[in-house]
Amino acid sequence: MNYDRSQHEMVTRLGDATGHLMRYDPHTGDVAVLQTRLAYANGVASSTDLTHLIVASTRSCKLLRHWIKGSKAGCTSRL
Repeated sequence: MNYDRSQHEMVTRLGDATGHLMRYDPHTGDVAVLQTRLAYANGVASSTDLTHLIVASTRSCKLLRHWIKGSKAGCTSRL
């Protein structure tokens, strides 16, 4: 869903979990959904070794680690 910045408190209070983590391939234009049902996800960063991403979930006050390489690729866990 899309919300205006002014609706921040409402989205936080209602527990909207419609966020997605997606991968975009600029060479092919393909988009892949890596994770769904994220609650107010508002930040993402890659690890220095590029094996995983860290996603900030404001609503649940959590950081999530989503593995993109290695034996855990595709798995998400809470930090």
